[in-house]
Parts: sequence; structure tokens; C-alpha cells
Amino acid sequence: MKITYSLLLTCFILTICSCKATYNDFTEMELDEWQIYSQNQKLIFANVSGQTEKYDVSGVFGGYVESGDTYNELIQDNFIKLNDTNITHNRGNYSVLKDGSQIIVTFQWPHHAVEKNVASPPFIPLYVFNGDTLFNVSLSVAPPILTDSTDNYVDSVYFHKTLGIFQYTDIYNNTWTKTN
Repeated sequence: MKITYSLLLTCFILTICSCKATYNDFTEMELDEWQIYSQNQKLIFANVSGQTEKYDVSGVFGGYVESGDTYNELIQDNFIKLNDTNITHNRGNYSVLKDGSQIIVTFQWPHHAVEKNVASPPFIPLYVFNGDTLFNVSLSVAPPILTDSTDNYVDSVYFHKTLGIFQYTDIYNNTWTKTN
């Protein structure tokens, strides 16, 4: 009985010790490249009529996403559209996940009906913004069936990895451009 108990205990300890977790952490260079926003940062967008819409980076979070014995580091920044009473749709996020050697970047903009993975098409290879030529601008376009006038009225969002979200259009033909 003692030998069986000792053998089981030894097997249990060996099993636990042989399971090594893998941590996929960002390098400093990757964080410098992809961590665009900061806590309480204000984002101001204006249209050609001079109207403005203001957003706040309401939270910057970090942690790990568990996948079996693998832990992938995640950073996420939350957006909130200020002076917007639609609490279901006035929020969004920007997240960066280190999954092995890949970095997966996604965003969800307030009042935009889809989440966008910036590595997936459609891309605009060259885009001129404020006199600067931007390469590989990621464009998220919501299918018309998902847009409406109350909840999801942003139909397209433009993203660049150094500027973040820098422009979007709504279903009322307004183009909103980041001013700060």
C-alpha cells in the first residue's frame, strides 16, 4: 500500500513538473510599434462642417489569454464616445495579441458594426492623409445590412499602425478626420 501510494505521488509530481507553460510576451520593439494609445488620451475628430466628435481612451489593460499550456500576452485599449447616451454602441476597443510569432491586431470602433483584424483585407496600399503618404492603411467597411441610423451608423473606419484610427465615415456622408 505504501509503495503504491508513493508511486502514485511520484507520478503525479513528475506529471506536474513536466508540464511547462509557454508565455508569448511582446518585445519592447513590438510594444513600441503597436501600443498606440494611452490611458485617458482624448481623440477628436472633425468633419468639413466643423462639427466635432470626441472620444476617450477609457482604459488600457494588459494580461494573458490562456490556450492550454500557452499564455498569449494581450494589450487592450478601450474607447468611449463622449456625450453619447447609447451605452450599448458608444464603446469600442483596440487590441494586440502576441500569438506565437504572430501579432494579431483588431479594433472595434463605436457605432461600427464589425470588428476588424488589421492584417486581413481590404488594404489601401497608398493613402494620402494630411499631406503624408501612408502605406498599408487598413479599411473596415460594414455591410449595409448591418448599418442603421441609431446604433451602427459608422460605415467605414481607416486604421494605420502609427496613427491608429485616423478617419471614419458615416452613413450620412460625413467624413470624420482625427485632428489631434
